[in-house]
Amino acid sequence: MRQFFGCLQNVQWSDPLPQQLWTVVLLTEWQTEYKTLLHLCGNQLHLPVEGKKELFEGAMKVMQRTAAKVNVCLHWTRGGTVCQSLSESLFQALPNISKLR
Repeated sequence: MRQFFGCLQNVQWSDPLPQQLWTVVLLTEWQTEYKTLLHLCGNQLHLPVEGKKELFEGAMKVMQRTAAKVNVCLHWTRGGTVCQSLSESLFQALPNISKLR
């Protein structure tokens, strides 16, 4: 994963790449790579508004472990609804969030 992240410095970032990368990192055992991904994303954590509970719980843990407050970017598709697990996780992590968009 580190080699992959090293290559991303040369990639033009556009949607949905950040959201997809965060989903992979948060739903796998590679959560140790969250600091690298935060750095690559400019201290932004990208999340879908619909997803598995584990995804949002992982995001909350990342926000709580990070020294600096995190900017959270939510992504949703037309007609999508906000997942209850996302709402609960965001509420618990509010002290660790700088911006929410």
